[in-house]
Amino acid sequence: MQLIEQVASDEIIEQAFSWLCLKRKEHSPNNDVWNLRRHWQTIKPNLQKQLLDGTYQFSPQQEIRFETDTIELWASLDALVLKDVTLVLTGHLKPHISNQCVHVKGNGGGKEAVRQITRQLKDNSFVFRSDVKSYYASIDHHVLMEQLHSQISDARVITLIWDYLNRTVQFGGSN
Repeated sequence: MQLIEQVASDEIIEQAFSWLCLKRKEHSPNNDVWNLRRHWQTIKPNLQKQLLDGTYQFSPQQEIRFETDTIELWASLDALVLKDVTLVLTGHLKPHISNQCVHVKGNGGGKEAVRQITRQLKDNSFVFRSDVKSYYASIDHHVLMEQLHSQISDARVITLIWDYLNRTVQFGGSN
């Protein structure tokens, strides 16, 4: 079975849909999630067809500015597709990811990171924590795609990832 067939499967799409409904249950009554929920039975088969045909297109991401923060919000259907792809790729790529990456589900998460640090404290006088600002935004997309091509042979999934990486962000009607 090709990866895109897994992405477009009823089981995975419904799992992503449930996730989206839970994540956006407190969103404004004007948010597009309510239209998606209302028309899901019509939208779902069209979405599956677009995924299988390789014709799905992401909408521009919306930049929302607050006094102290700015967020970028995906359209609900796009968020669902991204979660859908994530669910499939998590299983597909897991054997290729080091178990030392504790942030990966099943590798212990934040608690495991604290345990590892605690084990190292007795042999070290200092702890240095860092966070690279805009780390993911600074990754060379071409290098990343080369690495993904070695693990993902389905061009339709590769195209979705590429389109995600090269998304358009829109604020107030300007890109």
